[in-house]
Amino acid sequence: MPADEIARHRSVVFGPTHAQADLVLVSELPMKERLLQLWPQLQGRIMTARDFARGFSPDDESLSPSGAHIEDAGGHTPPEKLHLH
Repeated sequence: MPADEIARHRSVVFGPTHAQADLVLVSELPMKERLLQLWPQLQGRIMTARDFARGFSPDDESLSPSGAHIEDAGGHTPPEKLHLH
């Protein structure tokens, strides 16, 4: 990917348009759980990027909470990370 394309990237808040996606990838299981609370229609269409890369599907995701955990470089606690996401 060209550096200028990466530099132009801007994050957005997940909303109704995103909830219509065929597949939603998240970093960690708490993010998945939070999005499912807000958007229950995502069931069967949301999974961790790690399991996606390993060839799993949303229906057979295999990561445990500790296996799906990603260290926070900013030192945020899990509740702080959920608030940020």
